[in-house]
Amino acid sequence: MQRGRKSTDRAQLESAMEPGTLGVQPDAPPELSPDEAKEWQRFWAVSPTGWFPREVWPLLIQLCRHICQARFLGECLQEVRVGLLDPRDIEQIRHLELMTRLHDREGRAMTAIMEKLRLTTQQRVVNDKAAPQQAEQAPEVRPWIMPGTTSRAQ
Repeated sequence: MQRGRKSTDRAQLESAMEPGTLGVQPDAPPELSPDEAKEWQRFWAVSPTGWFPREVWPLLIQLCRHICQARFLGECLQEVRVGLLDPRDIEQIRHLELMTRLHDREGRAMTAIMEKLRLTTQQRVVNDKAAPQQAEQAPEVRPWIMPGTTSRAQ
């Protein structure tokens, strides 16, 4: 048990989570399909404790839906690639173009939500703290000044 006052970060984390849920993986919401529920479980399984407070669950639900929809559209496009599309049929080409646009839109939506939830690799990389200190300690080298001369022009 921690003595003294709670830190601001700790207090915010505890207020954001429901009592007793810290470190517990919640069941997938009932409005998710079985495939979407599997995505929900995957995110909870690999994320740190407290990463998804209750107020971001709607975003996570939407992300699971976008992932499954993008997967479905990708499978449809894969079927087209194996030769089920007649390249002479203009109507089929229009359907292909529409599916490609929908697939692209799903990918953009997934990326936007993942950035908001800080799930992208770029947002999880820890900056190297030693690099700025090493730069400060490195001697200043001026390659344009010849050894044995002064830096002032005479």
